[in-house]
Formats: sequence, structure tokens, C-alpha cells
Amino acid sequence: MSMPVVDARLDDLLGAGAGVFRASMDLLPDPISVWWAVRDERGAVVDFETGYANPAMLALFGVSAEAAPGRRLLEESPDYRDEAAFRSAFRVVETGVPASFGMG
Repeated sequence: MSMPVVDARLDDLLGAGAGVFRASMDLLPDPISVWWAVRDERGAVVDFETGYANPAMLALFGVSAEAAPGRRLLEESPDYRDEAAFRSAFRVVETGVPASFGMG
């Protein structure tokens, strides 16, 4: 079995705590993921890509741990732009105010 791809941005953000974060999130039964904003040449947010997904999230979308990092949300599901979770994530990036939200 191959090792999951680790997104270095999470390690950069959390430092030594990144491994603990991943190990803790991996144990949860609920789907959890970390998204990174994708910006265009003007700096506007145009999409999000997966930086981390726990096993529950991987199972929900039928994606392997190796294939998860870097997957673009709108590239794969253009209609997701109309979902509340996408709009919430967009507001977090634009305002810097944290939020928690569910899918759908």
C-alpha cells in the first residue's frame, strides 16, 4: 500500500502539529477536508482545491488518498458554485472570518 500524498501547505501552516491534525481528523467518522483557494491572475478566488481529506471524505467521493490533494472542486463539479458550502468557503477567504459548514 502506498503512502498518502501530503500537501506541504498544511505542514507549513501547522508545523509540527500537522501530523497530529491529520491523525486526529483521520479518526473522525464525519467527512472533513481542507481546501485551498485557487486564484486567478488578478488574485480573485476562482476555485478551491483539496489539500487534505480524511478517510470519511475520501469514501464519500470515492477518491483515493493519493488522488485527493490538488483536486479542483469546480473543475470536477461546476454546479457546486451554487452550493452553500462553496459560498461559505468563498466568504471565509474574502473576509478572513472563520466558518464551519456542511456539504450540500
